[in-house]
Amino acid sequence: ISFSYGIVTPWLIRIGISVGIFLVFFLLRKYSTTKIMALLLKATSRTETELDDYLVMSLEKPLQLLFLALGFYLALIYLPLSMEADIFIAKLFRTTIVILVSLVFWNVVDNYSQFADEIRDLASVKIDQILIPFISRTLKIIIVALALVVILQEWEYDISGFIAGLGLGGLALALAAQQTLSNVFGGFVILTDKPFSIGDWILTPSVEGTVEDINFRSTKIRTFAQA
Repeated sequence: ISFSYGIVTPWLIRIGISVGIFLVFFLLRKYSTTKIMALLLKATSRTETELDDYLVMSLEKPLQLLFLALGFYLALIYLPLSMEADIFIAKLFRTTIVILVSLVFWNVVDNYSQFADEIRDLASVKIDQILIPFISRTLKIIIVALALVVILQEWEYDISGFIAGLGLGGLALALAAQQTLSNVFGGFVILTDKPFSIGDWILTPSVEGTVEDINFRSTKIRTFAQA
């Protein structure tokens, strides 16, 4: 009994300390995030642009999740686990970091419409308001794709086969949705060449009226009959 007690006690102590480590990070995550956010916002408030304020605000939720992930990682690392388990935990933590960084960029893109005007002024590039939803969706797809590739590499998957599969899948999708893609390219031509804009009165072989909305799939026109 004494021998078993001597073996179990160190494990119970380590488990207790491990749980304590996680609880410290769990309880302090909001307080620490608030302090970090306050320092960052204080620094960005000195600049003339509000762009950096939006960027900092995109960090709030990922920062809280980072404290949770870090607490969980340190708690598990403290336990005397096998080398294979430690390697798995390290990979899991790095995967979480990739996801959180991607979440930051996702939040930035989500708020793009709020600071699009400032970006246009800083870059001296005029971007049509109609293009903002398309740009946001495209950037989100790129963020997810890059995060997925990095995570697959982290777990030592062969991404060449995955990319080839995406190519074949994209080809099959293109063949199955030729009419939809035709509409998308037509919408892209309208948005870039701007033969007409929202509010213009246009006449086509099939319809005449005022343009109310333009997107990459269709154009909405209000006719004489208010249809």
